[in-house]
Amino acid sequence: MKCKPNAANYTIMTNATHFPAVAAQIWQSFLPIHIFKNYVIKGLLLLMLLLSVNGAWAQVNGDYQTRAAGNWNDYTTWQVRSGGAWVDCATGDYPGATAGAGTVSILNNNTVTITADVPNSIAALQIDGGGNDSYLQFDAGFSLTVIGQTYLNSNSNNDEKSILVDAGKFRTGSLYANSNGNNQDAYVRILTGTVTVDSDITLNSTNIRTYILFSGAGTLNVGGNMSGGGITSTTGGGTSPTAGTVNYNGNGNQNIGNYTK
Repeated sequence: MKCKPNAANYTIMTNATHFPAVAAQIWQSFLPIHIFKNYVIKGLLLLMLLLSVNGAWAQVNGDYQTRAAGNWNDYTTWQVRSGGAWVDCATGDYPGATAGAGTVSILNNNTVTITADVPNSIAALQIDGGGNDSYLQFDAGFSLTVIGQTYLNSNSNNDEKSILVDAGKFRTGSLYANSNGNNQDAYVRILTGTVTVDSDITLNSTNIRTYILFSGAGTLNVGGNMSGGGITSTTGGGTSPTAGTVNYNGNGNQNIGNYTK
């Protein structure tokens, strides 16, 4: 015997918040109650599993985070995610010492200095959160490569989350800089060094909060689109640059934004 839904049980809802109740009515009209409950229970269990897996993706084995300010190639600067927990790095271990490093996080109030070439690339880099300045800075001539995204997020008044490449060499898959308000700067500084971004640069605030700062005749290579923020030669942004070169070297059309010299 075929079951027909009872049209009297249906109500057209204009408020989207009522949709789950409507869906439940439809299911119940077609299914016996014990089968309906079984579907609901299984659905809830699947949702809980998906949420738990998503939480686990936030931090995975092979990720690194700072435990103190220091040199990049000094194991006492770092902790590594291992066995589902953060543990202090062993002698000789740091992000990029060997292949396979995951996301590297420079935590609040830490400054990390590149004092030698990092021999292997890392998956991603983030300098994010907290009420104090945090920096990655380069000694002259030394290099770091990030395969994926570099993420800078300044979220507290009078703090900076920045990469001071200066006379170093920095390469990243993409760059995303965010500022949540006044006196919260997220930027990359170039003196005579080179920054290469293989895809997009997104400066997600005004030109006095998120910017590329040329303090000398350095070079920025952009392989994708560039949007938001500004390019400047003034600490704090807001003015046109007086030095530096930007090469838009992508293979196709590129959106270069409204940047002037």
